Amino acid sequence: MKTDEIKKNFINFFKKHEYKELNPSPLVIENDKSLLFTNSGMVQFKNIFLGLEKYLYPRITTIQPCVRLGGKHNDLDNIGKTPHHNTSFEMLGNFGFEHVSKEEAINLAFNFLTHTLELNKDKIFITINKNDDDVLNIWLNQVKKDKIILGDNDTNFWQMAENGPCGFCSEIFYNINESNENKNLLEIWNLVFINFNKENGKLNKLNTLNIDTGMGLERIASIKQNVFDSFKTDIYSEKIKNIIDLFKINIKEDNPNIRIITDHIKTSIMLINENVMPSNDGRGYILKKLLRRSIIKKQELKIKTSLSTLVDIFLNKNEKIDNTNIKKNIIRNEEIKFENTIKNGKKFIKKITQKEKNISGKTLFTLYDTYGIPIDIIENFTKESNIKLEINDFKKELENNILKNKLKSKKQIDDISYIKNITPTKFLGYDKNNIETKILKIIIDKNEEKEININKKGILITQETTFFSEKGGQIGDTGTITASEKTFEVTDTKEINNIYLHYGIMKNGSFKTGDSVITNINEDKRHLIANNHSATHLLHSALKKILGAHVKQAGSLINEHYLRFDFIHFKTLSIEEKNKIENTINNHIQKNLQVKIKLDSLSKEKNKFNKIKDRKIIIGEDTSEELCAGTHVKSTAEIGLFKIIKEFGIGSNTRRIEAITNYTIIKLLEENENIIEKLNIMLKTKKESLIEKIEKIIKNNKDIEKENQKLILENAKIQLEKNQITINNNIKIIPFYINSNDIQQLNNLISDLKKSIIINLFKYKEKNIIKIILTKDLECLNAVDILNEIKKNVHCEGNGNKKIANGIILNKINNNEIISYVQLYLQKHTK
Repeated sequence: MKTDEIKKNFINFFKKHEYKELNPSPLVIENDKSLLFTNSGMVQFKNIFLGLEKYLYPRITTIQPCVRLGGKHNDLDNIGKTPHHNTSFEMLGNFGFEHVSKEEAINLAFNFLTHTLELNKDKIFITINKNDDDVLNIWLNQVKKDKIILGDNDTNFWQMAENGPCGFCSEIFYNINESNENKNLLEIWNLVFINFNKENGKLNKLNTLNIDTGMGLERIASIKQNVFDSFKTDIYSEKIKNIIDLFKINIKEDNPNIRIITDHIKTSIMLINENVMPSNDGRGYILKKLLRRSIIKKQELKIKTSLSTLVDIFLNKNEKIDNTNIKKNIIRNEEIKFENTIKNGKKFIKKITQKEKNISGKTLFTLYDTYGIPIDIIENFTKESNIKLEINDFKKELENNILKNKLKSKKQIDDISYIKNITPTKFLGYDKNNIETKILKIIIDKNEEKEININKKGILITQETTFFSEKGGQIGDTGTITASEKTFEVTDTKEINNIYLHYGIMKNGSFKTGDSVITNINEDKRHLIANNHSATHLLHSALKKILGAHVKQAGSLINEHYLRFDFIHFKTLSIEEKNKIENTINNHIQKNLQVKIKLDSLSKEKNKFNKIKDRKIIIGEDTSEELCAGTHVKSTAEIGLFKIIKEFGIGSNTRRIEAITNYTIIKLLEENENIIEKLNIMLKTKKESLIEKIEKIIKNNKDIEKENQKLILENAKIQLEKNQITINNNIKIIPFYINSNDIQQLNNLISDLKKSIIINLFKYKEKNIIKIILTKDLECLNAVDILNEIKKNVHCEGNGNKKIANGIILNKINNNEIISYVQLYLQKHTK
């Protein structure tokens, strides 16, 4: 049975049993900082399980693409070594909230496996928690007692965090041996029964039961296709063959390296599709790690072909050429960078091993974590040198890093504990600037308080609000929350799980929980932000139109002063392109295009619970249409004007535009006019002659600089001839005291000298610099050794090679003393 058929059968089966099919969530969940990627089907329902949101449907089914890398669910080291581990997979899931039972979940799962998929009932084994008598009795109606394995809380208990919803779980295994004994069991489905709440180590039974189940598509496909190996299923097998053909190598399809490359490139493309870019932290670091592991495996196979050529193998049928080229460029750029990194890493290791006979755990961790070079590569490189690697210390460094990440993740969960059991805030700020509402909670220093007094900083949570919370790049609103003579000044607004948090300080009087108050946003600031937000949408549209469909948003910041827009593009924008973008946007502004808001029926239903993620902003008939929760103008004429003030790169294939609108442009023009007027007065010229005058001054300065350089060279030649000190064997020490940062100039000066040690001492950027240069015919001496002799007597840092050494002298010292140390060295080492 093909995987597409399995998926179709799964959805149809649960729809037949009154489960609502929902779309999967994105791999990147922007509002959940505790997860790098969606790693299970339950992620989009996390807040329902936590009691922070109300469910829309009591029974739901999904097919969720997942990525498991990092943290508890980290399958990276198993890829290629086992037949059933992958960094990305699809999870078939069904979920029930309140109106479900354990019996329903178990019977549906068993019926789907044995009737719809026609799996052999005798090969199914079950694990349960030994304390879950209900589940034991239900399973005994389906399988024999010897097919049930009793587990404990270590194996059959699920919890999201240290505190919160949790419960027993029951796992379904399938015996992939020919016999029916439980010798080679493959886990295929996990049924979680959430009916406890854990607080301070104590389990409290909940009044309702929630169900969370997940079955791995790759695993069930390997059974139905009778291959018992996810890499041999129709998900991977054809792709592996195509990759081997493309690389023109003679290896078997079960080669671990080719499996790793296939798995990692597949997952990398999934991440790039969601605008993840290689970087040194967060999600970008995971992508970078996947690509770099693939590059290493490619090198081990001695393959010269670029990994970017594999993109075509993983293409969707409807993929546009522009999008394909983006993926290829991202992978190729990372490939080039990492190949250079490996070269530099090897140089770094070589440098260490010239001085040391072992590499410390800390250094190994730096090579592993910063350079991205796996330990096995370091081991191979140092094998012939008999260098000892402190592997145990490296493992400790690795464990410490994992512990730090766990503590950080735990902190992120604990930090929002004060918003539990609060009804989501109703946001009314699209249509109103101020409303009367009620204070639900007062938070001071992360603790819930009954009252906030004057001059105290804190957070107010109200029943409704007009304050827009920070999201989608737009900053949070500011303003005041008032009641008669009482005033709380709101300095920022944020949102967690649809709860709006008003940060600020109590300016007058005091507030108590339950007080009636009025929310008042800063209307002028809101309008300026709306100008910039709508302009950002026009910018995104113009970039796609002028630069190409490959342009994707990679981040933004929208405040009252300016807008910042990050986007995927591969080169600096030309002046012509920037002018064209500005003209396109200003034309849209002048046309006074209407800005409309559209919500589909599902979004309208979601809005009952304050979910506004599917709100569309439509500008004009076909100018721009984007999902956006931000605040916008009613028509483009309100924006006034648009001007790009900066455009620059911020990372690999990522550009940034900073722009201004409306009154900010007028202010900039006024400032520029003032600068021009001041220049006119200083240079005693008129506006129309200003550029010509400045060009003339620049030319005169260049002529003066040339003359200065000529004089410096003449002075240097005089010093080189005058300052020669002859030592043993006619070796000369030649000190001179002119800034010689220009290497070419220095080489020209000393090219005719023989048997000479040039000691160049000068001041540069408040630092005392020393350069030691040996002429080519001095083979018996070493510039670094001379510098080291100076270091014995002077506080000095630096290094170099046999012919040239550079240093910085960190304490005050007479130049003649430096020369005396060089003389001393020569007396010791020459006769």
